[in-house]
Amino acid sequence: MGELKDLFNRWAMEDLDQEMATAHRRTASDALDQIPLSPGDRVLDIGTGNGFAARILASQEPRAHVYGIDLSPEMVRKADLHEHESNTEYVVGDLHSLPVVDNVFEYVFMMDVIQYSPNPEQALSEVRRVIKPNGQLYCANLFYEEVVDAQPELADREGIHQCWSEHEFRDIFRVCGFSSVQQSHIPDMEVTIPSEEACKQMGWESRTQAETVYRELGTLLTIGAVN
Repeated sequence: MGELKDLFNRWAMEDLDQEMATAHRRTASDALDQIPLSPGDRVLDIGTGNGFAARILASQEPRAHVYGIDLSPEMVRKADLHEHESNTEYVVGDLHSLPVVDNVFEYVFMMDVIQYSPNPEQALSEVRRVIKPNGQLYCANLFYEEVVDAQPELADREGIHQCWSEHEFRDIFRVCGFSSVQQSHIPDMEVTIPSEEACKQMGWESRTQAETVYRELGTLLTIGAVN
């Protein structure tokens, strides 16, 4: 995981964390709106980056306790630099060995995280371990097979290990101990689709293909429940 930590540290130092937060904010907000937070709930944001999703969660329910965790010390440092609510805390930690005891969180959220894992089954099993009975994992992914097939160079994105299909997400969630799995698509209706020529330069077959990916496929949200 050392190479991955170095990669994310570099992204933070190059201010790419803000670029990623801006790109993800709309669909992340739609996903986070689906989490039925109540006062006193504990929520873990894995791969928190600069903490933008954790801050959204903290503002949605000020009496919840929100924890952001990231492999990168630089990302956590930047998250701490942002003004955030008193119910938010950031720590450095590895998805494959979370520094918490069993059955702590009502909800766990992660967005575009699992594809960076060299051992996603171990990662999801570890996430399952820290969720309370009747809790849920909300896993949002822009990088999944149906999207990457439309723009193959995404598969070569630095640091990405693999992209599952929708069906594979369902199967692996069940294998890792989630009792029920639901999925939905979160389209991005606000992103500006470039011209035909620009789309082709970016690797799309056509502007229509780009519109399909953003407006129809969008971000895949997989929700795994724990009994």
